[in-house]
Amino acid sequence: MYLVFFHFGTILPTIPIMCRIWWLIDYGFYCGQIILMSWLAIERHILIFYDQWISNRRPWNVGIHRWSKQRRMIIQLTLVSALDVSLNTPIFFIPLLRRFGLPSDFGIQPELYFFYFGYFVVFLFPFASLCQYPDLRRTLKRKLCLVCERSHRKVLA
Repeated sequence: MYLVFFHFGTILPTIPIMCRIWWLIDYGFYCGQIILMSWLAIERHILIFYDQWISNRRPWNVGIHRWSKQRRMIIQLTLVSALDVSLNTPIFFIPLLRRFGLPSDFGIQPELYFFYFGYFVVFLFPFASLCQYPDLRRTLKRKLCLVCERSHRKVLA
């Protein structure tokens, strides 16, 4: 649907049900993904750090946190959350500033770019998740350096 829209400049066929399906796919599923990701992060945090709430008969027994055992999970959750927040936050500031009195034509051009920044979350999510593995990081860095050296040699030769 996106490719047809970008090619023709309109949704084909132009009927109201297609517009509603477009809105559902574009906004509904995207917001649903953000809500699901937030809920899963909270659930994961509770299951990891407050496992006594589930396994112990005494409710609300907090106990001592085992931060060092869960360091990788904390870093991964922080990276994924920071990625999501940093790419999705700018799109909300321009309408908020307009609501507080700035002209309606304020930030029209940056808003177009910020709108598409939200889609980069999907593409960058695997990199944020996989950067926790030091062996994988070293292997990728080594292979990337080899590719860069090969392309550099071709330019010189």
